[in-house]
Amino acid sequence: MHGLVVAGFVLTLLLLCVMLGKRNKLFADRFLIIFLLGSALGSAYSILEQYDWMQHSYWMLMGKGLNLLYTPLFFLYVFALTHERIPRWLYSVLFAPFVVYAIHFFYYYFFIFDNAQLEIKNGLVYVDGMLARSWLVFVVMMLVSEPVYLIWFFCLMNNYRKRILTSVSNTDRLHLNWIKVLFYIRAGIVVVLVPTSILAVGQGRISIEVMQIIIEAISLVFFFMLGYYGFNQTTVFTTQLDGAGAKSVASYQKSGLSTEMAEDYHRRLVEVMTVQKPYLNNELNGRELAELVGISTNHLSEVLNVIQKQNFFDFVNSFRVEEVKSRMQLPDNAHLTLLAIALDSGFNSKTSFNTVFKKVTGLTPSQYMKAAKIS
Repeated sequence: MHGLVVAGFVLTLLLLCVMLGKRNKLFADRFLIIFLLGSALGSAYSILEQYDWMQHSYWMLMGKGLNLLYTPLFFLYVFALTHERIPRWLYSVLFAPFVVYAIHFFYYYFFIFDNAQLEIKNGLVYVDGMLARSWLVFVVMMLVSEPVYLIWFFCLMNNYRKRILTSVSNTDRLHLNWIKVLFYIRAGIVVVLVPTSILAVGQGRISIEVMQIIIEAISLVFFFMLGYYGFNQTTVFTTQLDGAGAKSVASYQKSGLSTEMAEDYHRRLVEVMTVQKPYLNNELNGRELAELVGISTNHLSEVLNVIQKQNFFDFVNSFRVEEVKSRMQLPDNAHLTLLAIALDSGFNSKTSFNTVFKKVTGLTPSQYMKAAKIS
């Protein structure tokens, strides 16, 4: 147990030092630094508690309240990665539970603890032999917060992907799998931690010591995975997204864009794509294409959704697929591989090329070549 706590503390400090020494920090990195700092403080509390230096101190209860900070801080990190701005109300919602817990603790510290007998059984606080219901509320809050944030996290991840598909034509460099890694790590923690905590706190079916060992082991794995993936792929979130996401046709009814204007914009859009071929730029985004057409990004999104019936990602990549099909048939390209043709046509990788090509044509590139009798 002691070894797990110390190992977790050292690993957290190491990751914190790496983040503090990182140049050109992203806005999201600030929340990761605060999260790591809070985690290091929590590990320090655990070390003091394990060595019986704080086991009988009231301040040990204040340290337990840090559990209401970890998940909100990590959630803010992910939110900052997937959004350009963080609304002020979100801070109030995320940190209100900890603030209330701190006020509650200091109330007991100054007015209750010295005048009553305090006892902790199976993770619950008893005052003068009676279960303190207010402390029980916070215990329940700590147990349910992870699942609630996990659901919120899942919705955030889906919304992020939708916004990406309306703004960028290549998702490879955004490393969307990194967000999935974060989600699955937290999901794994919830699956193990919540049932264990329910069996340990109050019921005593699992000892508090065993629960703490499980928590420390999970934390150690989590920080190792966070370090391994996070510091390899931190910069992938620097791409700024345009717009708020895919919109339904009904949401454009009050945009002020008439049918005639929309059709004219659509004509200009297709002309730009056909003549200038901006899709050959593998990092083309919505803002750049809108500037080429001479319209706003909102009008571009409306034209694509209402007239073209496609999002930005599918629209641009449909031109890339046609470019590949056209280049396949040129005798001058007979010596080139399929991947070379795909990269010249605006795709970023073999994976994205194969996925998009099959989605558009219903065939893999190789199957298409055989069907078209292209050698």
